[in-house]
Amino acid sequence: MTKSTTKLKPLDWLLEILGLLGLLALCALVLNNIGSLPDAIPRHYNLAGEPDRMGNKNTLWFLLGIGVFLYALLHLLGRNPGYVNLPVKVVPGEEAKYYALAARMTRMLKAIALCMMAYIAYATLQTAKGEMNGLGGYFSPVLVIVLLAVVGWFWYRVKSV
Repeated sequence: MTKSTTKLKPLDWLLEILGLLGLLALCALVLNNIGSLPDAIPRHYNLAGEPDRMGNKNTLWFLLGIGVFLYALLHLLGRNPGYVNLPVKVVPGEEAKYYALAARMTRMLKAIALCMMAYIAYATLQTAKGEMNGLGGYFSPVLVIVLLAVVGWFWYRVKSV
């Protein structure tokens, strides 16, 4: 069994909506602003969130493509959690519990990734227009902490099934 058969709980619906809103925000930001940007925009940021490389404004299309790809990949994994590599051997008869956890983790990662990418697009646009100076110093550490918390939560929950 690789397909998730459990019904979505309210948290799962919220995560799905957040992921979709992140994707829609990313699309709207790129599509509505690409024409009004200067030719050179930030294309890379250092760990402090400051732009350290400039590039052509068309690099935003690459960011949008990555966002669409990540959304599609994580959506498919969420619907087919049997393909997620689990850190434990699945106990026969308990597959549904493992798959529900794997599906929730992929939904969490999808929501985080797409909201993060929408914020990167927003910060890039604002920086290109001179209204911001990069992502902000807290972006990298907060992102790392949040991702580690999700993976740690998943690891703990899978080990305790």
